[in-house]
Amino acid sequence: MSRRFGEIVPATPGELEQFYLQVVDKLKGTSSTLEEVDQRSNWPGAPIVADLDRAIRGLADSAVAPLRAQISELEQKLRNQQGQSANIIAELERRIDSIEKSARF
Repeated sequence: MSRRFGEIVPATPGELEQFYLQVVDKLKGTSSTLEEVDQRSNWPGAPIVADLDRAIRGLADSAVAPLRAQISELEQKLRNQQGQSANIIAELERRIDSIEKSARF
């Protein structure tokens, strides 16, 4: 592990909580493992890479958000159209049944 964490294994609930808080703080905003973060934290270009990662993630999120909204809107329209189609089909079936009954008599 990195030098940022103590070598002593947390024994008390307070020490364990502090350890987890340090880990969460260290991994905040990343999907990397603790080991990957440790390796990058010792590299001089780590802050630049972290900034670039955040910028890329932000750009990707800003590009994906409108697309997700459009997909949700299209899914809703499709559900509405399927409901309307089902109603039209049901009405046509009722009319056909009515015509068939009239034709029998």
